[in-house]
Amino acid sequence: MSALLRRGSRVHRTIAALLIVLYLPACSSWTTLPAAPAQAVSAKHRNVVRLLLRDSTTVQLAHPLVEGDSLVGRVPDPASVPDSLRPRRAVAIADVTAVQVPSLTTTSTVLAGVGVAALLVAVIAATSDGISFGSTGQASCPVVYAWDGRGWVLQSGTFAGAIAEGVARTDVTAMPQAVATGGRLRLEVRNELEETDHLDALSVLAVDHAPGVTIAPDAGGALHAVGVLAAPAIARDLRGRDVLAQVAALDGRAWESALVPRDTARPEDLRDGIELAFAHPANAGTAHLVVDARNPSWVPFLLERALAAHAGALDAWYDSLRLSPRAAEAYRQAVVREAGLRVLLWRDGRWQAQGVVLDPGPELTRRQVVPLDLAGLATGPVRVRLESAPSFWLLDRVALAAGPEPAFTVRELGPAAAVTADGRDVLTLVAAADGRDWAFEQGERAALDVPVPAVPAGVERSYLVRAAGWYRLRVPLRGDADYAALERLLAEPGAFTRWAVGLGNTAFAGRRVATAASR
Repeated sequence: MSALLRRGSRVHRTIAALLIVLYLPACSSWTTLPAAPAQAVSAKHRNVVRLLLRDSTTVQLAHPLVEGDSLVGRVPDPASVPDSLRPRRAVAIADVTAVQVPSLTTTSTVLAGVGVAALLVAVIAATSDGISFGSTGQASCPVVYAWDGRGWVLQSGTFAGAIAEGVARTDVTAMPQAVATGGRLRLEVRNELEETDHLDALSVLAVDHAPGVTIAPDAGGALHAVGVLAAPAIARDLRGRDVLAQVAALDGRAWESALVPRDTARPEDLRDGIELAFAHPANAGTAHLVVDARNPSWVPFLLERALAAHAGALDAWYDSLRLSPRAAEAYRQAVVREAGLRVLLWRDGRWQAQGVVLDPGPELTRRQVVPLDLAGLATGPVRVRLESAPSFWLLDRVALAAGPEPAFTVRELGPAAAVTADGRDVLTLVAAADGRDWAFEQGERAALDVPVPAVPAGVERSYLVRAAGWYRLRVPLRGDADYAALERLLAEPGAFTRWAVGLGNTAFAGRRVATAASR
């Protein structure tokens, strides 16, 4: 185990520079592959390719796949946006004359604009002695798209972290762009990554409420209504930096941990986050902290690394989660403890726990709420602290909704049809959480029609998707597992974080080496 988890200590500067270039599309020099277009794409999971077309134009695709007679992938720019947020594009194979990949000529340009999360993933991947991870930490779990009247819009990455049947999870996510047309919602569930997805059930929650109210879940999936949101007056991270501009508005300028070396022996280096101060709401004994956030690519990358460290015993470990409720619960508690965003309130001279924001996945920014008990809180600012492991969270906005919740009504609506792209009816598999799930592979998708009632006069409606299931990542299995060390990652508080910080330190060192290699 120690050898597996510390392979990153030997930095190969040439490979590091190459992977950083392949990870990002901002390259100006390209190499033509000798194989035919379909073989060139399918021979290896390419990060970015450029297609030369018969009409002398070019098209760039990120993570392309062969689907029927077409090459399908994501528009690669901007590089800081997760793959699932970028538009899909299909190009007929017959129109492609050649496939090109980036050449190692512009590394310094790429490094100048790379984000922390992308750099961590690229450099760690480059220092893992040739171990290649299929999804490169971009995302995980099936995704749900909704029709907005003009096109398909990503709404949800479902049940993040449910990497085995024994730890299947039910997930609730708002669908703000979903639009009902002709008395129905149109949804698509897709598997866009190198994994097997298992969808046990999917339904839509139709929530009617007053205008100006938004609906969001808490960590347990319960719905809450929030009205007017108050921005913080002060926001500083745990290193003292003023981060108010990053978290005061939902604008995509998220706070993230500083990429700096950290001492794994110092407890303060194993936590990161922000402290905020809000104006004390008048006559309010309750409030809700509203957090709009997502995980960076670093988090699913770490999960893949930890799974790969099980080597040939990975299937046996999966079986233990399925057969042992105790083992499954230990995994769930470890995920919340190590990856959850803890919410604390300053009361009576100390920080007191209020709840947790669960890992939403890296696909898109999602809203969660945490109830705060303000009863008896002394006058003055309401001070809140958010903390987790370093580089585990991107916080776009944190706000306070004071007072009792506005009233709302909820109806759960099931799909009337669920049909895969090749015409298979999977409705009976996804209509109810009964253990009979629909298993689907990368590139597969299903269209779901959900009938919805008319919206009553004088109210607004929000739609949320409730999905239950799990997924199985494809990871390389090499070497021998150190079972005692792997057990500590789950059982010992802070062990997983120390391991992650150690890999982050390697990435920080690798950044310097990769930069030097590009000169």
